[in-house]
Amino acid sequence: MKIVEDYFSKFESKKNSKSLVKGLVVLLDVNFWIVIIFRISSFFSTIKMYPLAKVFWLINRVLFSVDIDPRARLAGGLSLVHGIGIVIGHEVRSLGRLKIYQGVTLGGNYGKVREIKDEFTGQPVIDDNVIVGINSTVLGPVLLGKNSKIGTGAIVTKDVTENTTIVGVNKSI
Repeated sequence: MKIVEDYFSKFESKKNSKSLVKGLVVLLDVNFWIVIIFRISSFFSTIKMYPLAKVFWLINRVLFSVDIDPRARLAGGLSLVHGIGIVIGHEVRSLGRLKIYQGVTLGGNYGKVREIKDEFTGQPVIDDNVIVGINSTVLGPVLLGKNSKIGTGAIVTKDVTENTTIVGVNKSI
């Protein structure tokens, strides 16, 4: 279940707490609640109850300034470090654990479409164990490879291979 994977992903990130305390800290973490609200919104979108999906999307948008489209297909293990200002488009797809910092935009690039991992998409596909840093932007049909890291302020418009780190202010590939 995706929410359980999200919980344990957040649980593992709390390094300085004892086990019971760590569990409570995760449950009280506002960023974990953003993910829960997204999962509820996504569930309603999946069963075609779009008005309810939109209500939960709106809760995240108004309370936390986070815009994660309910149609985004984000695998379990989603962890938000600081949720403010995150935008994730409707075709974004993650295939495993994903850690996102504040101010990140994952979305389309003016209608460009291509096939990635057996599906046509116009937005990023993100492999397992990827970190997207503060104020980074990933646009268009690109693949972020397994274990890749996108550094602060990076602008990514091309594929990032496995085990690659993109760093530097306004680093663009």
